[in-house]
Amino acid sequence: MSAAIAAAFISAPTFAQINVTDDTGALAYAKEALLTTDEIGTTGYYAVSDAGTDLNVEAELGFGVSAADQVWVRVELTNAVFTADLLDTDLDLGGGVSDIEIAQGGLEEGSFVVYAITTDANYAQDALVTLALTSLGIKANAPVSVTYSLYESGSGAAAGGATDRLATASYASAITVGNALVVEFTPEDATADVETSFLEFTAANGTLTANLGTVEVSADTDFLAVNSDPVTLADILDDATSTVSPAGNFSFGLDGGATFYFDADAACDSQDFLVLDVNDEVVDQALADVNGAALCVDVTGDEADAYSIPESTYTAGLDFEPVADAVYPVTTATGAFGSIDRNGTVVEVPFLSTYAPYNQRLVMVNRGSSSAAYSITFTEEAGNVATGLTAATGTLAPMETKIIKATDVVSLTGATRTAATITVVAPENEIDVATTILNNDTGSADVTVHN
Repeated sequence: MSAAIAAAFISAPTFAQINVTDDTGALAYAKEALLTTDEIGTTGYYAVSDAGTDLNVEAELGFGVSAADQVWVRVELTNAVFTADLLDTDLDLGGGVSDIEIAQGGLEEGSFVVYAITTDANYAQDALVTLALTSLGIKANAPVSVTYSLYESGSGAAAGGATDRLATASYASAITVGNALVVEFTPEDATADVETSFLEFTAANGTLTANLGTVEVSADTDFLAVNSDPVTLADILDDATSTVSPAGNFSFGLDGGATFYFDADAACDSQDFLVLDVNDEVVDQALADVNGAALCVDVTGDEADAYSIPESTYTAGLDFEPVADAVYPVTTATGAFGSIDRNGTVVEVPFLSTYAPYNQRLVMVNRGSSSAAYSITFTEEAGNVATGLTAATGTLAPMETKIIKATDVVSLTGATRTAATITVVAPENEIDVATTILNNDTGSADVTVHN
């Protein structure tokens, strides 16, 4: 090999994307976008293409050569194949007009090619060798590596080893395949206000409406579709036939109660897509309609205050319709919107009796530093009427212990027992509730702690 004269060397600018010398220009394709119709024969390789230069392979020559020298370039792929026979003109050296022809390989479904080059001028070791590729067959489960080598003999290039090799460079993950589908839930929480008997939300939630969060399905544009454009959701699934199925406690939206709906506006001021149909059944929503929209609830319509707002967590199941002929079709996903909580303290007392010999009392303690209003409601058995008395509502002063006879809390007609719900406008950790029974018939005493 004759020595190259550096002053006369020719060098060319870079146009290719995959540079195995610098390990730059890596490509990542969306796994969900690969199509069975693009399989190369029955090899398990799937075609990706590019109308520009994204799939071109380039490397520095790696060794200076003089005019009229003969060298051989070998480009070898791992986990990829050519989708068509290569041409002599697919290889370029430094933008010159060297005599270049395929010496070996370069066939459809092959994974290497050797070019014989007779140089037209002096080329420096950093001159670019470019192999133009408009398509490749890649595997879905293994990265593509590319190896470039320069040889001073055809036999060395054909063997592909170290013999007669002048330079070499490899790019271990030049092309990768990954999951591009992104499902992102953004939960929002709401608080039903104890001071409205849980008929409205706190002011922070807008009182009558609440945003319970969004779900957004998208394609990660760091990945490419099979045509090497940034992948879009349409390359992965059909959002018109894919569905979002919300779940949670919708009971207070029945029979003209609250309204659940999806709204494109996070302010929940437009009831775009109703969650419950006229039969109070949950409606599966088309992803195209509710993608990125907020799940909302509006209690304005519950004019009769028939339903108090319960605590609940809201979720969704997503049923995807993948693109036709997908090799790895997307199917389903799940996630959570936000939840509705209640402020204050709610204590269930399953047994409250006005039976005289029991002498039952209700004990409430406020351990907080602020006064706390309370109210007591009752669950009536069939044939029994419970009427709250004066002591059924009131205020617990800071650090107060209040002991109230059951007969001062409720008047019962038809029976002497009921269940009670005590609601206190104070944090749960500041309120204690218990009941006591001093049985005058047996002389026994019983204390039950409820909170």
